[in-house]
Amino acid sequence: MDRIPHAGHGYHRTTVTHHDDGSATIKHEHEDGKSHKEYAVGDLDGVHDGLEDCLRLAEETEAKLKERGINPEALEESIAPGLHEKMADVVKA
Repeated sequence: MDRIPHAGHGYHRTTVTHHDDGSATIKHEHEDGKSHKEYAVGDLDGVHDGLEDCLRLAEETEAKLKERGINPEALEESIAPGLHEKMADVVKA
């Protein structure tokens, strides 16, 4: 099976720093060591939007992954471990 490095976006690590006021700082570290993205968001919608913009796989890419037997959500989780669990916890709150 061919490997799709980092789902084609080049980011190998994403961190979310949560703040007491409900805002968060998101940092995506690029595999090239210099093309990082860091931004602040005010709420959960901002977190979702930022992750979608930077990390989410295009539908076409998702279809190709599924054809190869790769679960797109599992791939996202491997890029940002704990992401789905943390997002579910935030939605419940």
